[in-house]
Amino acid sequence: MIEDPPKGDLLSNQNLLKDKKDLPVAVGAKNSKSDYLVTGDKELLATTTIKPITTSNLLEQILTEQTSTTNQQPHRPKKRIT
Repeated sequence: MIEDPPKGDLLSNQNLLKDKKDLPVAVGAKNSKSDYLVTGDKELLATTTIKPITTSNLLEQILTEQTSTTNQQPHRPKKRIT
């Protein structure tokens, strides 16, 4: 969690997105130099000034990093067929 960016930063980045209500999120992520912005918003995912990632892609990346560190296969629950 980060604080809302200053109004001056929002004004100077107002052309970043069409959906202005998402602007504080994008500018806040940019200003904080966040590693990722986890989102499902299509416009935010298309933005190149921040590093957006979907929840499922982030979880996949975490699992991949964990398995490469431990050299084990990730635990995947078996599907139950009834």
